[in-house]
Amino acid sequence: MIAIASIEPKWHLYSQSVLEGGPIATSFTFEGNGNYLKKGNTLEAKGHLVDDPVFGMQIKFFENKTSFKQRIKLKAKVPFKVGATVEFMVCDDRDVYHLTK
Repeated sequence: MIAIASIEPKWHLYSQSVLEGGPIATSFTFEGNGNYLKKGNTLEAKGHLVDDPVFGMQIKFFENKTSFKQRIKLKAKVPFKVGATVEFMVCDDRDVYHLTK
């Protein structure tokens, strides 16, 4: 399963790995389904690692476009959808948004 994030110009989407006290990390919650098993953690692209003066720590973020990949093991040979919820935080130099979709 691949989730692709298209990020508006000048905005940043934060990594899944953020230290406590930093921005809200991107997270995925997958709905149970008898047709597959989730294999391992969701992988993310390289991104940018910066010393963030607002949070006072190193933070990894993405610009423009990125993808997240989740391996699954098929248990059935029938078509099905993988339901998931993603929580994330984006910001630019003036605004911050925390969303769950």
